[in-house]
Order: sequence, then C-alpha cells, then structure tokens
Amino acid sequence: KKLFRFAEQLRASGMSMSNNIAEGSGSHSKKEFKNFLNIARRSTFENANILILLGRRNLITSNQQDENLN
Repeated sequence: KKLFRFAEQLRASGMSMSNNIAEGSGSHSKKEFKNFLNIARRSTFENANILILLGRRNLITSNQQDENLN
C-alpha cells in the first residue's frame, strides 16, 4: 500500500515534468517558457526526494536508488 502511494507520486511528478515542458513549448514569451521549465525542474527535485525516502525506508535497494538519482 505504501509502495503504491510512492509509485503514484513518482508517476505524477514524472508526468508533470514532461507536461510542463510540452506546455511551455507553446509559450509566447521566453519568460513564460522559463516559468514552465522551472516548474518541470522542481518536479525533478520532488522525484529525487521520493527516491531518497524509498531508500531510507528500505523499499528500494541502494543500487536502485543510485541508478535513478544519477
């Protein structure tokens, strides 16, 4: 159950990254595009944090964590 919640969060933030880049591609200004890229970047930090939590709770191996963080 716990792992499923983490998986859903990873899936959502992963989709957020690509969706914000795609949406930002249709921006009319560099400032607007930069904002979408910043949101996508923050989603990568969210993913990294989830992977760190999974590792600390021994829900993934250190090798799995390293592979996904690097």
